[in-house]
Amino acid sequence: MASGKSSELSAQEIDSLQHGTWEIDCPRMTLKSRDIKKPIIYSGAGYIKQTDARQFTFKIFPHGQEQSSNQNPWDDSLQAGELIPDHAYYDFTATDYKGREWVSERLLEPDTNRCVTGDIIVEGKLAEISCEGQIPHNVKCNGSSLDFQVFDNFEIPCNERTLKKKSVAGGAQKSMSGSLNVWKFRCCGFDFLIVKEDGDLLKVHVSTDSQSLPDYFAERVIETLQFVLGHPITWEIQYSRLNHSTKCILRSQRLRRTNARFRPPLPPQWLISSKTNKITIIHHRNLFERYLKHVVNHGQPRHPLWAQLNAVYEASDAMFIDAHALTLTVAIESLLSSEFPNHGKPSKKELKAIQAAKEYFENWEGDIGTKNRVKGSIDSLSQPRAGDKMKALVKVNAITKKQWKAWQIIRNASAHAYQNNNLTRQKFINLLAEVEVLFYHLVFHTIGYKGKYMDYSSLGWPLKQYPS
Repeated sequence: MASGKSSELSAQEIDSLQHGTWEIDCPRMTLKSRDIKKPIIYSGAGYIKQTDARQFTFKIFPHGQEQSSNQNPWDDSLQAGELIPDHAYYDFTATDYKGREWVSERLLEPDTNRCVTGDIIVEGKLAEISCEGQIPHNVKCNGSSLDFQVFDNFEIPCNERTLKKKSVAGGAQKSMSGSLNVWKFRCCGFDFLIVKEDGDLLKVHVSTDSQSLPDYFAERVIETLQFVLGHPITWEIQYSRLNHSTKCILRSQRLRRTNARFRPPLPPQWLISSKTNKITIIHHRNLFERYLKHVVNHGQPRHPLWAQLNAVYEASDAMFIDAHALTLTVAIESLLSSEFPNHGKPSKKELKAIQAAKEYFENWEGDIGTKNRVKGSIDSLSQPRAGDKMKALVKVNAITKKQWKAWQIIRNASAHAYQNNNLTRQKFINLLAEVEVLFYHLVFHTIGYKGKYMDYSSLGWPLKQYPS
């Protein structure tokens, strides 16, 4: 890569991306299938642009003899229900008039149209495009950084102000205004600066003195921020810098959950300290730090804890509250399995009794099918059930017995009598709120968080201390 090649976006481009009007001319564009033996290649000039719905699309005007509308990357033997083979996908590259090279991988077959002149026009959709760059080495830029642009409107806890100066007629009139719209803090060796701008724009900036970032660090930051704020976050611009190397990623707008029922563990805005009667964001910062510290070094795309949180978030947008309840109770079981594997195990005395029962049925001469079923049931006794784990967690004050009982009722009602249980609407809602708080308490105990939280199981949703 040539030194000085840029991947940055101008302020004007960011504004047009926010409003869905970004368009860039590209003198060189290539779309190539992954078929190694007979690749289909379309190359020529064209452009990339956004639709009104902020979806990226491209159009290529191919030239030369490489293109062929009669070629088909699909395997004729492919049957309905089979996964699309890798060779049927396309890879996309485009060099825009500014010299930036945009890349997108694994595109499905594009639309091809033949004009009356016989020429072909190729167009398609881009879920995500990326561009790499290099800052000249004579420019000092040590460390690493990560930036997100989120085109959405939601509240954040703030502890700093943005000041704006205004000068009219060469200074004949001067004024200054400020707004409390910045959340600034440091945790886990990273400096965070989160700014809520006017016009549905959230800027997230993370920096560190380290020359590298952990694997999947961008995912970990977004997961943590979404957990603390309790709001779905779908970024559309990501910019990262590792020493002098840079990368910009643009995403088509994703479907946003507008009716989500999930609620944040803390109020989305700042709190007032009972001791000083002043604004404090210490609990938000502590919760953020504990969660990020727990997940930041997980070397896989998705952390098991996030998998359960995301399942609950997605289900909370369902039409029926029963779907949310069922998913929440199952997510709690999965959370108990992944994060508390050693809780609730049988005692030595119980294991001895289980072994004696197994030996007894080994010598039982009854029906072999029934014998195997009984032996399987006895074997399962040596593995802790969800209820056994919760019982152990109650003893250490991680959760309450009331929450455990609420989970049992909702779990049985949702799994065995979906949308047809005998609970009154108010009773169902009250139990669901209790289980929601149980879910958060399990997360708190997992990540080691101690501090305030919003108790949705009590009228008025008061702030309480965890652990109690």
